[in-house]
Amino acid sequence: MAARLTQMAVERVGGQGLNTEISPFQQAIDFALKADNCVIDRVGRLASREAFADYVSDHDFEMADDEQFDIVRITTLEPDQDYPTQEPIDQDPDSLTGEYSNSAYSVSEYNTQRNSRSLIRDPRSAYGVGEYNRDEYSGITNLDSDENITLCIVGIGSLAVGSLSGSRYSSAQYNTASYIGDTVEFTQYDRYVAAILNSGSLQAVPAIQPSHGVTDAQLVPFKDAIYVFSKGDPVMVYERGYAYKLSDHPEYLPPQDDSGVIANEIDGDIACAAYGRLWVSGVNGNYDTIYYSDLLVPHQWYDGKATSDDNFNTAGIIDVREYWPSGNDRIKGIAAHNSFLVVFGRQSILIFQGVQGDPAAEDGLRLYDAISDVGLLNQDAMCNIGTDHLFVDSIGVRALGRVIQEKSSPISEPSLNVATAIREQIAPARDIVRLLHMPSKSKAICLFPNTQMAYCFQLGQPSATGGLRVTQWTGCDFWDSVTVRSDYIDRELLAGRNDRGLMVYNGYTEPSRYTMSYESTVLASGNALMQSMIPKSLIYSYHSEVVPLLYSRWGFGSNTMQYMAKTQGPKGISEFKTAKVNVAGSGEMFRVGFDCHIEGSEFAMQQISINAVVGRVMV
Repeated sequence: MAARLTQMAVERVGGQGLNTEISPFQQAIDFALKADNCVIDRVGRLASREAFADYVSDHDFEMADDEQFDIVRITTLEPDQDYPTQEPIDQDPDSLTGEYSNSAYSVSEYNTQRNSRSLIRDPRSAYGVGEYNRDEYSGITNLDSDENITLCIVGIGSLAVGSLSGSRYSSAQYNTASYIGDTVEFTQYDRYVAAILNSGSLQAVPAIQPSHGVTDAQLVPFKDAIYVFSKGDPVMVYERGYAYKLSDHPEYLPPQDDSGVIANEIDGDIACAAYGRLWVSGVNGNYDTIYYSDLLVPHQWYDGKATSDDNFNTAGIIDVREYWPSGNDRIKGIAAHNSFLVVFGRQSILIFQGVQGDPAAEDGLRLYDAISDVGLLNQDAMCNIGTDHLFVDSIGVRALGRVIQEKSSPISEPSLNVATAIREQIAPARDIVRLLHMPSKSKAICLFPNTQMAYCFQLGQPSATGGLRVTQWTGCDFWDSVTVRSDYIDRELLAGRNDRGLMVYNGYTEPSRYTMSYESTVLASGNALMQSMIPKSLIYSYHSEVVPLLYSRWGFGSNTMQYMAKTQGPKGISEFKTAKVNVAGSGEMFRVGFDCHIEGSEFAMQQISINAVVGRVMV
């Protein structure tokens, strides 16, 4: 008897996300073997990611004709209205003293402004904020908004090509942009400068020119200021339109004891703001010590003299050498989570409690837990997502919340579904891998700048394996991201590369179209795994407001899909459409997929139906 035509369906197309760990012959059909430039949308469908769209590229940077720029770091600050505007330094340049009085660290060109609002307000913007003067919120209305300050570090240099051989990062170390065979194009930075977003343009702050930008640097918002930390450089401060060196503050108190000043400058590069203080490591090149500032007074530091200059100063120093569980380590990051201070080493994690109030008090700072054989790759490879603190080690993306709840129990692994693949990406990028949080999109992005690839983790409901649902992004031509919040909208800004300036994760239009790709696991499993299949047609049901350029893919086994064809014109005039393609070939372990070019409109796959003749293999 001839075999009958059978219809099968992939109903939750990629709804569990990417999984490269389990055999493609044993996985549930709602996992994907390939999910490029996708997200899992709010109803569990596999949908196209949003665009890395152009936002602000105009600038006033001094650059030669053959130079280009990348934004390598970005942060934002909503000024705290509860604190009065400080007069951080004498605004008369002639009255400044010290080696920096007439140097790049003196008062910036913005010192004529008493308030940063006059720098970032755009009277044409509906919200009065420069960030929004180029989008749909432009216009003349009487609306007003909280006025965030957006500060970034810009790397400037020339385009160069380096070899990938002979070095872990080649001559393009830390600066890779795009691979071309055995060579790589990259921006060779020769200087860094700070810039603010002002009235639809990036404006340089020449008083802030750190020695480092991609690595060994950090931007820390605290109170009404943004603190620029760079390894070996004095801390620079951008506050309400002023740029100045922290040690130039008239009430600056360096760390000191009866033997004298311990450190003239706070020149560390690992820092965070938490519990009303700045916490800094790397001062004088020492990564075994954490200096913390006075409560809400970031310009006053440890005073260990027998007769203190200020009896109310609660700043201090923490020597963590006695706490490392392995006997020796090096501080790689400092973070705050669930009322704890978390100190990450290369191969250890220290968790301190009692950090509120006076850490040096009798019931103050004390070790809560010490975890061995788990560490942090670099200070940028972590992010707090509110309910948890994620970080990257050599194994993959880890979650700290479980550790704090259950102490030294095994740490959960959000990247479980792509464990092997992500380790291969981490190995050559240990110093530059970054973990970014997009709270308005409920996503965490593990970014590999050296390959412009990222894994996108969907926060919330995990997959069936326990790992977070994950997809892969390509063409990630950015270094960093930040969420700019207002009373009206939250916006995810991206630190663009190759002269793109600031970008925004929004919409579906990029300078060139990008491709969403999907490949399924094997449709039949168990007893039906080795049945021969002769597919006749594939029917794609999807959601899109336009008719997309959609290509069907199919094949047999776990190899690259052998067949590809453009789908026929879709049926349906609403946003829900179906498209059909007649297919050929025969074999066992049938798989399906598609490529869809994204250019201006969202695309979400609902279901893939397969019409095929199925029979048992005769041997």
